[in-house]
This record gives sequence, structure tokens and C-alpha cells, in this order.
Amino acid sequence: MTAKCAVRAAVLEAIGAEPVLGERPEPVAADGEEVVDVLAVALNPVDLAIGGGRFYAGHPVLPYVPGHEAVVRRPSGALAYASGGGLGVARDGLLAERAAVPVNALIDLPAGTDPGIAVALGTAGLAGWLSVEWRAGVGEGDVVVVLGATGAVGKVALQAARACGAARTVAVARSAARLAAADVVADATVEAGDRLAERVLEAAGAAPTVVIDTTWGPNLVAMLGIAATRARVVHLGASAGPATEIPSAPLRGKQIDLLGFSNFGVPRDVLVAAYRQMVGLAASGALVLSVSRYPIGRVAEAWRAATAGEAKVVIETGGSQ
Repeated sequence: MTAKCAVRAAVLEAIGAEPVLGERPEPVAADGEEVVDVLAVALNPVDLAIGGGRFYAGHPVLPYVPGHEAVVRRPSGALAYASGGGLGVARDGLLAERAAVPVNALIDLPAGTDPGIAVALGTAGLAGWLSVEWRAGVGEGDVVVVLGATGAVGKVALQAARACGAARTVAVARSAARLAAADVVADATVEAGDRLAERVLEAAGAAPTVVIDTTWGPNLVAMLGIAATRARVVHLGASAGPATEIPSAPLRGKQIDLLGFSNFGVPRDVLVAAYRQMVGLAASGALVLSVSRYPIGRVAEAWRAATAGEAKVVIETGGSQ
């Protein structure tokens, strides 16, 4: 049998450009690595930031293959989630039919797992889940408001709050149509706009004890004014911009905890346990997240869709099924 000499891959040839379908040499595993068949790759804001030259750690040497997380099939036939080891950040990533992946960057998955759903629950799912469960410590009686609730992070955060026993959840976002989507699971929804604080307080029925913020803008400032004493505000995204003015009075007067969150700051064992829990809940139907699936041949279209904020974009690479 003739050995394979190349694999199809999405290649980003210039910073600020869209990736195009091309070829890369057949991957070769270094010590501590495996060559895996890639089944599904999620496009995340960090991938877009790296490709756009906006990531603080730079980008791999051009041209490079983007994609820092995927669901793959190992040589044993087992499914696994892959992320880490500099993939898509400091070296070629996973948006290819096959890739060499560090073994310690793999989390094995149950047979029958939907690769598209599982990869969508990786970076975004973990941020949504752990910001609620691990960072905010949501429990029974909490009133939770999620800002930016129609993104994958926000959708998972709302469901995590419910799973943790929150008394009430409120989803806030700019798009009424997206708030009406079936996978926005909340007790109440509020479209951002005028009198936001007043309308959220009415929807919540009580002062919010937890705010999960993916925006870092005026909507967050509005929530500080209605938050409960000793409320926990967890910040994990800046979709409204990188800077905003935070008033001093509510932070001091209410003794609000303003907490930053990043998946990079979570211990590996906590990440693995949370990820496996989410995959199990999704398999049983207890956790829902819609994905937009594209074949690798439409990678440029998928990149544009992710940039425009389309529901979680997943690229199916055509690796061995």
C-alpha cells in the first residue's frame, strides 16, 4: 500500500486573511505524541484573534494551520478531545485531516460521542460551566444574570447555573431573535437597551447575587447598580470592548467581588472532570448547545460565519470516521 504523503488542511497564509483549503505533509509523531484522525474542530474567538494578529502571544510561523481544539480518533480507535501543547497557538493546529498531538493533551471520550457537540463544549463550554460552578460557586438560592447570553459561553453558563441550583436565571443579550432560540435555557430573557438595569431587576425578581459577564461594557456597569450586597461578578470576555469605566461606589458599598476568569487558570484535573461531566450531560439531553457545521472545503465561509458571531461554528474535517 502506498504511504500517504499529504493531508488536506486549512492553511492561513497571511495575518488578517481567511484560511484556504490546502495540503500539509503527513504528520509525524514526536516523542510523547500520537498521529490522530481529526473529526471536528471548533472555531473560537482565540483562533480568530490569532489569525487576525490580535492575540497577546503572537501566532505560529506563517503559513500555519489554525485550530487549537478538536475531537479526534486515536490510533486505538478511541475518541478523544484534543487541546493544548501549543496547537494552533505556537505551532500548526488541528484544522486538518490528521495531526500529531501530545498524548497529555488528550481527554478520552465515550464511544458514540457526537464529535461536533463534544468539541463545541471544549473551550467555550468549559468557560461557561466553570465560571459558574468553580469561580462564582453558584448554589441554591442564587439569582444569576448572564450578559452575552446568546454565545456558546453564555448558553452553557445559564445551564450550569440551573444545574448548580440557582433560584432564577436571567439571560441578557442584544438580539431578541437569538434570545428566543431553543438552546437559551433561562427563566427570563431581557434584550439589552434602554432601562436595562430596571428591566433585569424586574425579570430577576430580586437583586442578582451572581453576574456572569462576557461583555465588559456599559451593561456590566448597569448590573453593578442593581447587584446584591456581596454579589459575585465573574468577568470572562470583552465583546463590548477591552476597556470600560467601573464606578467605585457599588464595588465598595456593596462589597462586590469582581472576579476574573480564564480556562488557563483552572487546574487540569478540574478542567477534565468538568468537561467529562458536560459531555455526559449532553449525551443524555440534559445540556443542549446548537452548532453550525461546515465541511473543511468551506473553511473560509466558516471563518466568516464565526467572525460574524454565528452560533458555535464547527468544521468537520473528513478524517476517518
